Parts: sequence; structure tokens; C-alpha cells
Amino acid sequence: MSKKIRVETSDPAKKGLVLCLKAEVVETLAVTPYSVYFGMVAPGKKYTREMTVSNKGTEPVTIKSVAIRPERFLNMAPKDPIILKPGQSQTYTVTFTPGAFNRRFTGIVTLNTNLDYLPRKIVRIRAQREKTEK
Repeated sequence: MSKKIRVETSDPAKKGLVLCLKAEVVETLAVTPYSVYFGMVAPGKKYTREMTVSNKGTEPVTIKSVAIRPERFLNMAPKDPIILKPGQSQTYTVTFTPGAFNRRFTGIVTLNTNLDYLPRKIVRIRAQREKTEK
């Protein structure tokens, strides 16, 4: 990405100045998949999915804690704090045991980090209830 910025000055000899900036957006903490989808589920059964968190940056990243909501239906392992060195990944197992819910279910995983610019990374969890025959 590049951008030109025009800066006006109070210098009579130089009325303006143009700055050219180039930037590249890099995701430091990448989650794959970015959203966990359980698909069509039946209440009372247990479902598992995996998600991988990768450090794409140049400095270590500490995942200080992991929270998952709603805890009544969702669980995640491991939950222990971890330090991811650059290039390192951690795979988590998300378990969903649905109870009664309407057609759609949503939950979230929150990864709390040591990064000032990214104190938490949110991952959405979704599912749909299987159609039941009447």
C-alpha cells in the first residue's frame, strides 16, 4: 500500500511538501481457520474442530490466557499460557456439546496476548441445528 500526503508549511519559500509513504500490513497473530464452523449439529452430541494460532511476526508473542464463551457448551484445550516464538504455531482443540438452541449458535474464543497493539484476538464460533423431522 502506498499513500501520498501533502503537508502545507508556513515557509513562504516552500508552500507545500509531499511525503510518499509505503506500508505493508502484516498479521502478527494468524488464526486458521479465522472462524470455527461446526456445521449442522444435533443437541447432545459432541463435536470437535481444530484451530491453529501462528506467530507471523518477528518477536515472541505470549498468549496469556484463553477464554471461551459460552462455557456451558464450549471447551478448548490447551488453556495454559504459551509463548510463541516467531514462526511457531499452537493447535487448539475446540469441543462443542450443543444443548437446546434455536437455528443458529454463536460463541467466541478470546486469546489474550502481551501485545499492546493486539491485546486480544477474537475468533468466532458458529453452528446450525440439524433440522428435525416432525
